Amino acid sequence: MVYQTVLHVVLFVYEQFVAYSIYTLPHYTNESDFENTSYAEYAKDIQWAQTNFYRFYTNWNLMLQYLFVIFLLVEDFLRLTRFFPKLVHDRFSMFNSYVFFSLVFPVCTMVAGTFWALFWYDRELIWPPYADLILPFEMNIMIHGVIFILVVLILVTYRRPLPKLLYSMAVLFMYNGAYGLLTLETFFETGHWVYVFQNKLDLIWNTVSGLPMQLMGFAFLYLGRVLSEAIHGEVVHDKNRFDVQK
Repeated sequence: MVYQTVLHVVLFVYEQFVAYSIYTLPHYTNESDFENTSYAEYAKDIQWAQTNFYRFYTNWNLMLQYLFVIFLLVEDFLRLTRFFPKLVHDRFSMFNSYVFFSLVFPVCTMVAGTFWALFWYDRELIWPPYADLILPFEMNIMIHGVIFILVVLILVTYRRPLPKLLYSMAVLFMYNGAYGLLTLETFFETGHWVYVFQNKLDLIWNTVSGLPMQLMGFAFLYLGRVLSEAIHGEVVHDKNRFDVQK
C-alpha cells in the first residue's frame, strides 16, 4: 500500500539522519583533549568506546534497522514496479517477515528495554555521565527510544504471515550467540568488557549472563508475534510457496 511505502521512505530518511548525526559527533583522539576537565580520569574509557563502537549491541541494532528498512524499500519496489514474477516478490516478502519477527522486533525491544531500565536504575551501570561526551543525551533518545517507536509503527502496519516459531528462535539464538562471542573476544583481546556493568562482574558471571539475555530475546520475539496476531489477526500464507506458521 502507498502509506506503507511512504512510511518506509520516512524511516530511511530518519536512519540517514541518525547515521549522519553519529558521523559528525566529535572524535577524541588523545588524552590531552581532557586535560584540566572533570573527565580527565575517564579519557581512556572514552577513547576505547569510540574506537570500538562496533562492539556495542546498540550499534548492531542500528545496523540491523538500517538494513531492514532497505529491505522494505526493495520489497516496495518489487511490488510497485512488477518487473519480476509475483513469486519473487512473495519470497522476498517472506524473507522480510523472517527478518522482522526473528530479529528486528525482539532485538530493538531488548535494546530499548534493557538500556532504559538500567539507565533509570543507575546510569553508571550502562551509560555514565562522561559518556555524554561520546553520545549526547538527545542522541541516546534517538537510538534507544525513537527507533523503538518506529519499529512499533512497522509492526502496526506490517500485516503478513508469521514465520515458524522454532526457525525464528534459531535465527535469534545465532544472532545473540554471535554477539556473545564478540564480547568474549573483546575481553580476551582488550581486557575490557563492552559495557560498564560487565566490568563489575567476573568472567564466569558475564558468560552465564548470556542465558537470561537469550531468554529475554525469546520472550520479546514471542511478544512480537502475539501483538501481530492481536492487531492483524491470523495471516495465512500458501504453504506450497513458503514454509510459514498457520
